[in-house]
Amino acid sequence: MSHFIDFEDPECAIKIEWSEKFIQLATQVGNLIRSLPLDNKQNDDLIKLVIDQVTKAEANAFIRGFHLAVEFITQGPTEDPKHYSVQ
Repeated sequence: MSHFIDFEDPECAIKIEWSEKFIQLATQVGNLIRSLPLDNKQNDDLIKLVIDQVTKAEANAFIRGFHLAVEFITQGPTEDPKHYSVQ
């Protein structure tokens, strides 16, 4: 399964492949949300927040990886192992 990050220009869209583990976790989250005593609006609001959070995390991860790749290509590897850690 996959989805796209749309950067306004359709030619710049990025296809994100979701792993089987991601799909399993998303299903578990969905099942838990369905079991909560929420009205329809609360349910919809919560689902939208989860989707927004995941989408933002995907975009941030892509951009961070892109910046690291450009830096690696232009400056070479760094000696500091913390440099490549998630910030």
